[in-house]
Amino acid sequence: MNETRLTFDELAKALRVKPCTIRRWTWESGIPYEPAGRLRFYNLDTVKTWLRERDEERKAAKRAKEEA
Repeated sequence: MNETRLTFDELAKALRVKPCTIRRWTWESGIPYEPAGRLRFYNLDTVKTWLRERDEERKAAKRAKEEA
């Protein structure tokens, strides 16, 4: 497992998303991070798992809505 702590900008580059996306996920969606004073560090493997689980939950909710 990758235990590297990434900064906000490093995570955005690693996931190939804009920094504003990481900001939105941090404040609105509950992306896992490690606070360090005023900074936040992210673990790439943990974030990827969080994204997969979030995607699966959204797909399940969509299927349930379609079946109703």
